[in-house]
Amino acid sequence: MGGFGDLEKARRKANKLGLNGDVRVLVVCMDRKTGKCCRKDEMVDAWDRLKRRTKKWNRDGGGSLLRLKSACLGICAGGPIIGILPEGVWYGNCDEATIDRIFDEHLARGELITENLIAKPR
Repeated sequence: MGGFGDLEKARRKANKLGLNGDVRVLVVCMDRKTGKCCRKDEMVDAWDRLKRRTKKWNRDGGGSLLRLKSACLGICAGGPIIGILPEGVWYGNCDEATIDRIFDEHLARGELITENLIAKPR
């Protein structure tokens, strides 16, 4: 078939990432070109902390987490912004301490971090 990539390799990688089971996705606004919601260095710091915590979470058997960088989410205030899907919960001002709370309270125990909550399903 055409010049497309290797689907078997993609399937193996998806399986390794845990995409065949219950997976949560952590979305981070990383629009560093315009940087309206926060400074670029704050976005990078948030991404680095999220990356470390996600790796540890997955390694320690906390469940399948996937982290994604996003272009502008359109909120443009109160960043860094992190969304948790499929729950549809969105947090702002996500510094390192808040990211730790997202893992320790929201992901581990299902508790919302009301001080940083931007949006949640009704």
